Amino acid sequence: MTKKVKDKSKWVLILIIFLTLIIWQLPYGNLILYPFTILGTWFHEMGHGVMAMLLGADFIRLELYPNGSGLAVHSGNVWFAGLGSAMVAAAGPLVPTLAGAFLIMASRNGKAVRVLLHVLAIIMLLSVLLYIRSLFGILFISFFGILLLFSAMKANDDIRRTILQFLGVQAFASLYLSMGYLFSSGGNVNGSSYMSDTGVIADNLYLPHWFWAGAIVAISVFVMFYSIAYTFRKDRS
Repeated sequence: MTKKVKDKSKWVLILIIFLTLIIWQLPYGNLILYPFTILGTWFHEMGHGVMAMLLGADFIRLELYPNGSGLAVHSGNVWFAGLGSAMVAAAGPLVPTLAGAFLIMASRNGKAVRVLLHVLAIIMLLSVLLYIRSLFGILFISFFGILLLFSAMKANDDIRRTILQFLGVQAFASLYLSMGYLFSSGGNVNGSSYMSDTGVIADNLYLPHWFWAGAIVAISVFVMFYSIAYTFRKDRS
């Protein structure tokens, strides 16, 4: 990527961050960015499910609901007992930020942008085939996956790069949207009450849920700022 393209990419990222901050403050900002709220939930629930699989359990299904909530169901015992359960719970709120950071940092590499869009689209479509079992989730993630796949194949490099950066920033925004849930001991998913992710962590690692919420927010903020700083740093000559 040439210096001119990199400079342009940085200004586009600044514009995306600025517009996102403004839109979320508007009366209907949550409606304008609603699709990315659902996408953040998909990242969150996939984080739970994939971590459960990595720790020896079976990822059974994933459900997404129109109100922005979601549910990942796994069966079987995870490795490392309580620590493993805490890791599965922590993966949900951490994965959107980690994914956002990865997308933004990858946008610096012109060769990786197209490949990454293809990979993300394929993962979405595979998640529909293998795990998503709510009609809303099937329709929404299928549409998003096809849209990304089309963009990866047909859009030019500038548009692909902008899409990656936009998705990354919206993944960061999901942390802000879930702040109340993180600092609560429980939540509501499709009319049923569940212990919050930080509540599960606290139940297995003893410290209070608000401590783990603070730790997750601190890690997420660090990762967020690091990825943005990485994008703006000058290449060594």
